[in-house]
Amino acid sequence: MDLTAIDPLKLPSLPLEKKADLPDCPAIYFAISGSGEILYIGRTADLARRWISHHRFKELIDLGNVKLAWLQCVDPSILKTLEAKLIYALKPKLNEQLPSSNTLFSYLHKANQSTSPIKIQGSKLAHAILAALVDASCSGYDLAKRFDGSMAL
Repeated sequence: MDLTAIDPLKLPSLPLEKKADLPDCPAIYFAISGSGEILYIGRTADLARRWISHHRFKELIDLGNVKLAWLQCVDPSILKTLEAKLIYALKPKLNEQLPSSNTLFSYLHKANQSTSPIKIQGSKLAHAILAALVDASCSGYDLAKRFDGSMAL
């Protein structure tokens, strides 16, 4: 798919306040400021349901004049890849960026040089993150969903 053909500003959109009118469809969605800046990109199997209680809603509504645009996807299996490519290409400021693998490896090396309990604990988290990223790249939100319920405190 040619990502340059996707112009979020020309996609169907609604003001954020009208999120209840979003369609039930698999989609890539874009939160766009009043000045046309892409603030956030996400993916969902059901656009309407996703925005019932989106974790970025309050932050976006507080910015004011934000609209939601969407690209409906007939094949939901491409959502994850398409989302990752669009985030990489458009670099929206509200998508959480994970450190590069080089940064994580550097951190692991330094953590393993120390006997500090805090650094050892951080090393375990970094190992878990690296292991999760081996399968596929994903956002911080996706990692949190994957870890939620899989780690006991």
